[in-house]
Amino acid sequence: MLTQIDHLIVATDDLDEAQRQCIGLLGRSPSWTGSHPSFGTRNVIFRLENTYIELLAPEGEGPVADALRTYLAEHGPGFYALALATEDADAAVAKMRERGLSPAEPVEGLAHDDPSGAFRRFRNVFLPAKDTRGIRMFVIEHLSEPELLPFSLPVGEPGALVDRVDHIVMMTREPDEAI
Repeated sequence: MLTQIDHLIVATDDLDEAQRQCIGLLGRSPSWTGSHPSFGTRNVIFRLENTYIELLAPEGEGPVADALRTYLAEHGPGFYALALATEDADAAVAKMRERGLSPAEPVEGLAHDDPSGAFRRFRNVFLPAKDTRGIRMFVIEHLSEPELLPFSLPVGEPGALVDRVDHIVMMTREPDEAI
């Protein structure tokens, strides 16, 4: 049902500054710089070997933009959400419901890359906070070819490049329930 950690989302209210910081941290250039027209957001993506990191900022109107503005006002910039990959959003929804979770129906999404003009299509399944112990989490099924999101190119010294995410630590007072 769920195949891997697809990507990590970092919320920001200053996309240019967050991009500069991420280039410095990863030693890599962005793979994608664009927007989600129906969500009201702009993004910068760094694709690594095993996942990607998405910097996300509100721009204009949309459901995700509204949620981001609220989050940024309450918490400031930082880790925002975790996306888990699936090859079949409908099957993932059915399996999660069998297990007692309450996922939303899949939502079609479209991402646009400004420099190349490329579009990527996907389907998101959002999970309610009650099912995820408050961690913003969703499932994503990519509908476009993976090559549309190229790997981030190195801009730093080979020994200082980040190639992959090793692991993610989620802190909780109820580890059994979180599992």
